[in-house]
Amino acid sequence: MTHHYLKEDPLVGAESQNTYQAMGYEGSKHIADEKSDELVTLDDGRVLPMKKTICVPKGNKKVPAGPRVKLTAKLREEAEHEEYLLRLAGQNDAHINMREQIDKGVNVNNRCRANGATAMLCAAMKGSHQCCKMLLDAGANPHLANVCMETPLSAAVQWGHLSVVELLLEAGVDPRQWNDAVVPRSPMDLAKEFERTDIEQVLIKYWVKYDERDEKKKTREEVAEKRKTDRHKTAVSAAAERKRQAEAGGNPLSTVKGLHVPRESAAVEVS
Repeated sequence: MTHHYLKEDPLVGAESQNTYQAMGYEGSKHIADEKSDELVTLDDGRVLPMKKTICVPKGNKKVPAGPRVKLTAKLREEAEHEEYLLRLAGQNDAHINMREQIDKGVNVNNRCRANGATAMLCAAMKGSHQCCKMLLDAGANPHLANVCMETPLSAAVQWGHLSVVELLLEAGVDPRQWNDAVVPRSPMDLAKEFERTDIEQVLIKYWVKYDERDEKKKTREEVAEKRKTDRHKTAVSAAAERKRQAEAGGNPLSTVKGLHVPRESAAVEVS
């Protein structure tokens, strides 16, 4: 199991250092854990012996999965390096490198082990519209947050990247959604806090759009529920009418649809 670390740069302040960490920068050096030969934690949370091979799907949502490959510890380290290069491409707005990693079938939803940052989050912080578009076309999830509960939309709002904000909103990200931080905040709260007036207007536009969509959806659901209730009432009334006619005809059971008549009773009526 490979661990990455960010070597502190004395030329940058603590705020910039935290920004680099949030963007998924992991440095160029690797440190191998002494116990790396014992256990490895999979993406789904399972912990398995490192020496035991595991199977993982290759590719992402839009790229056909193809054959499944067995990953040993060495191959897993290589896969993690490819995932790191994908995040680094988003961080540096290197759309050519981004296309290369996507074409290789690197998982576009992979996370940094240190802070949970995805390539989409790194590209949104950088303001790379082209990289974000590539990731969305490759099936990246624009809702994934890091350990600080920063999503691509909240990062783009905070850093003032209007084009990325519009791209994410068009991709279906809800501007009304609050994050799961200790103090929950919405993208609108961030736009007001950082005085992003242009982004605030765009958020209001899509906020109204999503409200109208939900209202139409609610109306359709109400109409469907009313039709279902009407059909039920009609069926109950029809069953009651058939039962009344059957009782008026002298045979209250045999002519009622759906009711079972014992053979003994039927024989007595015929005789």
